[in-house]
Amino acid sequence: MSDLTEVADVLARGDEARSVVRVLDRHGFGTVEPGQLLVAGADGTLGGVLLRGALDDRAAALARDARRAPSVIEAHVAEDDAVAAGLACAGGATLLGHPWTPRRPARSRRPSRPGCPRRS
Repeated sequence: MSDLTEVADVLARGDEARSVVRVLDRHGFGTVEPGQLLVAGADGTLGGVLLRGALDDRAAALARDARRAPSVIEAHVAEDDAVAAGLACAGGATLLGHPWTPRRPARSRRPSRPGCPRRS
């Protein structure tokens, strides 16, 4: 399953509370794909990956805590761990975790069919 599919699966779970972790800033690691995202469902299920999994423990803990309140952490990866994850070198990242609440579609103010009253 791709990282994007995992993210979509967690985000598609109805009205449950979720959280999102994003990379705000990074230094080192070599070339890294942009737009990385980790999401966590209410049951702790994770979708996505950050920095090829080199920060899994820190990012997962941040995702769990972020369901209650936003938080920013600094995380560092040693050379050996970075290379083992497929990154070019050691580095550090600033991670933001925040709650994500699904939005419900806005109700139309017009009747669904001409001449029919709108349902409440």
